[in-house]
Amino acid sequence: MNLKDTIVAGIIGYLTTSSSPLYPSHDHNSYIAKPTWFESIHILPHLIKSDMVERLDLSAYLWWAPVLLNTDSTNDPKVPDKVSQFLAKLNQTLALNLSYPAVTSQVANELFKQFPLESTNAVFEKIVGIYPRLAQLAESETGLLHTQSNLFIEIGLFINRHYNTPRLPLFTRTNWKYVDLARLSPEEFARNFPVAHTANITILNQMAHLDSAIGEYEGPVGLPQHPNLDLLHLGINLMDSSEVVFYLDLVGKGVIQQMANVAIWHLYRTGQSAVLAEFMDLDSTSDNSNPSLIPYPMLYPAVNLLLALAAIQQDEDLIWKLTRRWIDDGTLSYQNEETGDAIKDQRDVLVCLRANGMQEAASYLQQLWNVQYQRLKPASISRATLCRGDRWLRVLPSGDMWLAYSAHHFKFSDEAIITEPGADPVNPAFEIIDLWEE
Repeated sequence: MNLKDTIVAGIIGYLTTSSSPLYPSHDHNSYIAKPTWFESIHILPHLIKSDMVERLDLSAYLWWAPVLLNTDSTNDPKVPDKVSQFLAKLNQTLALNLSYPAVTSQVANELFKQFPLESTNAVFEKIVGIYPRLAQLAESETGLLHTQSNLFIEIGLFINRHYNTPRLPLFTRTNWKYVDLARLSPEEFARNFPVAHTANITILNQMAHLDSAIGEYEGPVGLPQHPNLDLLHLGINLMDSSEVVFYLDLVGKGVIQQMANVAIWHLYRTGQSAVLAEFMDLDSTSDNSNPSLIPYPMLYPAVNLLLALAAIQQDEDLIWKLTRRWIDDGTLSYQNEETGDAIKDQRDVLVCLRANGMQEAASYLQQLWNVQYQRLKPASISRATLCRGDRWLRVLPSGDMWLAYSAHHFKFSDEAIITEPGADPVNPAFEIIDLWEE
């Protein structure tokens, strides 16, 4: 190893997201103790800095390339290549052997490292969700079928019993906030959401393939090979317990879905409808011209999210393209009776829009479709989240998008943070925290 390689190898481990001077705040742990010479790396020769930056993984590159090489985060041609290469690598890894736990653990760990915000939400989603194993334990111990609320309490007691840390930052209500993605500067959005910022037809297809491949894996990640939750610095490791088993399809799909939803929103907001039309096969001249799209689990929430965004903007052309391609032909619908009543997929979107305060968009869409539908019962969680992709996202009547996040673990500029988001729909993290504090 020559001198340059020695220097690069010695420095590169300190170049992390949170150690970058571009990171919004340094009042939380960077998790790596930096040496005294760290602040002087900008005076290194350009050749060494360029070599270091080239070797960085995606997340570190986004935060250090502008510092060391004066690149533009919003227009760096290497970023889409790095995103595409990362997704391609994960697809190739899963294709090796879906049944081998080490392979699936590697995929989860890579997602954790490169997309920690989405991964933290996905992991916490599984903590507050209903684990089949916990449900079985609760039923076997009491002989009663627990309700969802009771099971949340069971999970809270489970965590408290095993770790005795009820005030971990992850489980502190005031640490959970929303960031308004529309308020982020182009540079901050590009660094925090590189997949959405660089999304093109290749990247969307890679995400769809990855989402599908992850869903095909049915076995537990399990011991001794399992995802390293320490990569997320959550302060809790559920993998030490045999009572809770993480499955790659549960955690990995949550990460991919959040990234895809933000990408759909960003593409539409920035006028890149042509990319969305190509991905969703909207300009097809024949029914089901691209049947390979149908099995993609990512497609259904993407269509509904885009329908909601189009309804907000009263984008009649896009609405009819989505309707003809994915609703009228029954590809996504369960029924299509010619009675004048809304079919299931239409009902789902209308219910979701109204449940999220988008009455004007719902009325416009219902009038455009010329369907009759009135729901008397409150919307379920699944119905109320369908038009916004997943529970961690909120689409506003303005078309803006909010994303829930743990402010202890992630930082955004103050002007983009929503501190009083309202109570309906609530931040998903509050469900377990509020029950814990009762």
